[in-house]
Amino acid sequence: MQRLGMIALACATLAACEPVPTDQAAPWTPPPPPERLGDAQWQLATLAGEDATSLIRLQLSGSFIDGQGPCNSIQGNYLGTGPIFRVETVVTTRATCPEIEYEQDFIQTLLTARSGQIEDRTLTLLDEGGAAVMTFDAFYPDAPVEDAPDPT
Repeated sequence: MQRLGMIALACATLAACEPVPTDQAAPWTPPPPPERLGDAQWQLATLAGEDATSLIRLQLSGSFIDGQGPCNSIQGNYLGTGPIFRVETVVTTRATCPEIEYEQDFIQTLLTARSGQIEDRTLTLLDEGGAAVMTFDAFYPDAPVEDAPDPT
């Protein structure tokens, strides 16, 4: 009986305790703005002057493109490190989805890019005449959701 009383007392003591908060995680701090194409992943922000309507992300590293469109994986290669930028080839998987036309427009427009410039956390790709054909926002996969670019 005495043992049962000790167990009841221990349970009551534990039930009365409030949880002690553990160390709060330090707030997320974004890395410095990218200086080179490979310094960040890029999320499409505008295409042909219009806000992006589908989520497209690219990683540009070395001379390779690796990304994901709304329907397909996107791979390819490019020349240049900025400001000269020219996509040589693009290949995709062959899935279809409601946004396939948008994805195809993106790829065709990407192939017209001839230079790129990075300002703060925005990459702008320009055509041969110097007109902006698309912009990307730097995307950091480890960023909290509230700090990530809007995927729409």
